[in-house]
Amino acid sequence: MKVYRKEGDLNSVLTTRLAGKLKTESITTLYWFQKNAAIQTLLHTLKYQYRPGIGEWLGEMLGEQLVSAGMTGPLWLIPVPIHPLKKIERGYNQAGLIARGVCRQLKNSVLLENLILKSSLRTSQTRLDRLSRWKNKQQDMELNSIESLAKFDSPHFLIIDDIITTGATIGQVGKLLSDALPASKLSVATIAVTE
Repeated sequence: MKVYRKEGDLNSVLTTRLAGKLKTESITTLYWFQKNAAIQTLLHTLKYQYRPGIGEWLGEMLGEQLVSAGMTGPLWLIPVPIHPLKKIERGYNQAGLIARGVCRQLKNSVLLENLILKSSLRTSQTRLDRLSRWKNKQQDMELNSIESLAKFDSPHFLIIDDIITTGATIGQVGKLLSDALPASKLSVATIAVTE
């Protein structure tokens, strides 16, 4: 597993978080998520203050990092979904905005924004500790259409999210994809990872 990073040594953290959850070709992240740091402010503003431009800008930075690390297509970009009511409340899915920015940087990539749907609505987990977040995760995602995957032959999916905390959400998305298409390859790209 390759781990690309911009600052700090994220290798052991990411390997541990995703161990047993999914097998990846590569993991890319830009920052450690730290309280009271600029990245926390940016991601909080993106998520709760309707600033979609921040998401696409961060996605372009993430895409540049992926390109400089040697990632090439064809790639199918899968943003981690949010529940439709949350999307209405926020005005967008922040992972979808990040994925749009990534898509502009990565040649030969296709954004599949609605391939996976979030089927249950839960309250925010931001105040829960890592173990509570992991326990709170349930099978609350589903493929939009199995038939829509029929056109793929050994695809390379790039799962995109804003932050990795426990890795449970990314693991759930990866499991749906690999169960539907066992020959697929999975990679992960996020803006930040919690310490």
